[in-house]
Amino acid sequence: MDIISHKHQDLATFFIGSIISTYSNARARSKEGVTGPTNYLAMTQRVDNATNNLALSVIRKIIEDVDMSFRNNPERLKKYHVKSFHKRTLMTIFGPLTFSRTFYADKHTKQSYSYTDDFFGFEKYGRFDMDVKSLLIEACSDMSMAAAGRKVSGMIGQRTGSGAKDTNISRQTVRTIVRRSMLPPLRCGRKGSTPETLFVMMDEKFVPLQREPQKRAMVHHAVIFEGMEPAQGHTKRNMLINRHAVASTSQDSLNDKVSDYICEAYDAGRIREIYVMGDGAGWIKASAKEYAAEGCLARFALDKYHFMNALRLIFLDKGKEKEALDAILANDRGAFESMCGRVLLERPDRSETIADKARYIRNNWAAARLSYRKNLRCCMEGQISHNIASLLASRPGAYSLKTLKSLLKIRMAFRNGADVKKLYLDSFSYSSRRACEGNYDFSVFDVFDRKETYTLGEASKISFLNDWYSQ
Repeated sequence: MDIISHKHQDLATFFIGSIISTYSNARARSKEGVTGPTNYLAMTQRVDNATNNLALSVIRKIIEDVDMSFRNNPERLKKYHVKSFHKRTLMTIFGPLTFSRTFYADKHTKQSYSYTDDFFGFEKYGRFDMDVKSLLIEACSDMSMAAAGRKVSGMIGQRTGSGAKDTNISRQTVRTIVRRSMLPPLRCGRKGSTPETLFVMMDEKFVPLQREPQKRAMVHHAVIFEGMEPAQGHTKRNMLINRHAVASTSQDSLNDKVSDYICEAYDAGRIREIYVMGDGAGWIKASAKEYAAEGCLARFALDKYHFMNALRLIFLDKGKEKEALDAILANDRGAFESMCGRVLLERPDRSETIADKARYIRNNWAAARLSYRKNLRCCMEGQISHNIASLLASRPGAYSLKTLKSLLKIRMAFRNGADVKKLYLDSFSYSSRRACEGNYDFSVFDVFDRKETYTLGEASKISFLNDWYSQ
């Protein structure tokens, strides 16, 4: 029997021994007359320990076998000297994994090299494996970094019992992993059809910064959609059709992302109108001009929420608000100015607010009328609250600019329905860079296909389940 078969036998013996121990403990409690939920808890905890230890043993043996296969390969001798042997510990979903690996010195360059780290893609000085990091990135898409660390810490190692956990992942550790994440661009694919009219909602959110020249960053946010329809199961609630969200700390970058999405998802030549809706900020109006093209008209429309809020703050009277709205929709500037003049005489104590909001309406006169004429509806306040503020501005704290950009990328992928964990794992290159050509023995994997029989002990101990049921 070769060394691989011996390893298979050791693993099988180890696992069966753990199961026998669990069975013996349950049987002993039964004979002693011990009853209650503690019996079930003890059993599940023992099985949990056995499966975790088995997984760690299998992974360790495979890694060390790959290391030995390369070390014993004749082709390796032509390029590398054995330099030293070192142990390394990685935190896996099963718990801490410690294994030995060989370090080599290149005969020509004298540079140090570890084939094991290279073959499995282990990050230099990394303490967590890719699966644990992918779980942290996934958790950060919908919760704070501190909460993500606590959540994933509870998933590592023992899943049952009340014993101490194998690790406690701190916020700083999660932050480092987030900053180093390199999610690939999210590909949305071409839609089945292209509408003649497309809608873009825009707004911004200010997020506090730390250790940066500026105290806060303006996050530009845009939501592209084809229209609205009633939400299933709701009578007064609508949903956006084919919604796609993008965000950036740069206006130019945001415009590029919006344009790239439109060109990727639609046949841009078939789009005739693009309505850009927002609160009237200068950057939103400027962005609207970026989307115009030959045969496609891009126009800015004022969000009705901000428009009606301005009317309310001017008149503080629903009847006068309705009268002013009718004058604006009729394009009667004189009537609107006359009403503003009268309210200024009536309330000189509010002159600053009245003048400011009247100027706001004048500057967005055509955009406000366009919203009503085309019956445009904008829900950007809710979108930016759910997509940006709920994660980045709902609790005290500040970010570095690099961390903020990474979190925005993760958050947008999540809000667009992407599998963030898969997206993160796909960012790694799994291509194998071999130091030399040759055939390596990976027969350790054959354990899943072979039908081998090992002698594990007396038959009475192996068939313990039959003994249990026969009683």
